[in-house]
Amino acid sequence: MSQKTKKEYSAIMAKRYKRASLKQKTTILDEYCQVTKQHRKYAIRQFNNFTFYTKRKSRSGRPKIYSESILEALRKIWLTANLPCGKRLKPILPLWLPSYQKTYGHLPMDTIKALTKISASTIDRLFEPIPPKHKKRGYSATRSGTLLRKQIPIKINQWDQSRHGFIESDTVHHCGESMADQYAVTVNYNDIAFGWTQQRAVWGKRLSSNQRC
Repeated sequence: MSQKTKKEYSAIMAKRYKRASLKQKTTILDEYCQVTKQHRKYAIRQFNNFTFYTKRKSRSGRPKIYSESILEALRKIWLTANLPCGKRLKPILPLWLPSYQKTYGHLPMDTIKALTKISASTIDRLFEPIPPKHKKRGYSATRSGTLLRKQIPIKINQWDQSRHGFIESDTVHHCGESMADQYAVTVNYNDIAFGWTQQRAVWGKRLSSNQRC
């Protein structure tokens, strides 16, 4: 008798032993000891301590909230918006949905509601395996310098500023597909607390005396 067969047979006999009367238990023990060649007292301890394991129900996992149609619409908006992160994509979804429907067709109301309720963390989780397959469009003409990194303090809570004077500044290069020669550059200043912005177009990256803000 194999080990697997012995376990199955022991389980059947233990179940009969638990439900049997005193006289029937004696008969069951005689039969069990004769078949398995085990000692009687060992068989009694085995039957008394036997645990009946029930088959666990397989966990179905977390139900899917977002269908393929919702994910497809979200993916198209994400790619058209140039691969923004979840925190940036979530607030612009209501602004992009009307244009999406004009371009790709009507969306059901439940799909629109799901897209407006989706969280930024869920967006990042859904798109986590996708970014390596896509690259952002456009060119970057900004190079970080070690001198600025050492002299300008970096604050991670910059979006929580409530006082004016904390400014983010960046440049937009109107160079098309080539950065050769001179071209117009827009310098943008943004006050984080009040959202005040000011732009100034300059010719090239160097400011002359009459171009300074």
